[in-house]
Amino acid sequence: MDYCDICTLIRNIMKVFKFGGASVNSVERIQNTAAIMQAHRYEKMVVIISAMGKTTNALEKVAETFYARKKDEALLLFNQVKQQHLATAKYLW
Repeated sequence: MDYCDICTLIRNIMKVFKFGGASVNSVERIQNTAAIMQAHRYEKMVVIISAMGKTTNALEKVAETFYARKKDEALLLFNQVKQQHLATAKYLW
């Protein structure tokens, strides 16, 4: 059994979904992600959800700013990321 055979076997056993970036960068897209998972609710699945669009870049900027000894600016940037996530979450409930 080679690698491709194993991948085919895994695909037949369970669904693997990976969402991140643009696919989860708005309320509508997050709701679409939920609808996709709901459509497969009776199947075995693994779901991986990574950062919302531009979050990784924003957190890298926070770290760079912090290590440049600009603590206040780093906290401001971090709070912007946090507020964006909280604003999105508010509309999901």
